[in-house]
Amino acid sequence: MPLTSDINFTTSKFTGENITDEAEKLNEHLKALTRNGPMKDICPIPAPHALERAMAAMMPSREPERGIPVSVHLPDNGTPSEGIFLHFHGGG
Repeated sequence: MPLTSDINFTTSKFTGENITDEAEKLNEHLKALTRNGPMKDICPIPAPHALERAMAAMMPSREPERGIPVSVHLPDNGTPSEGIFLHFHGGG
């Protein structure tokens, strides 16, 4: 029996006409930074660092014996966030 995901995406939201000019400029900048770089070992983009105020938490998994570790980052000024960034890491 195939697994059914609890996460569903509306793929029409990810089409080209939904990309803002600001996002397009950022994407072009990142492509230019990495275009002529080495294929491995070195990246011109600084490595991320953990924020001291990040909160570690565990999310439930389909497998009852394990959880999924997550980091929660809140805005510096305590005001509500204007959006979220969700990154799924494939592990390994």
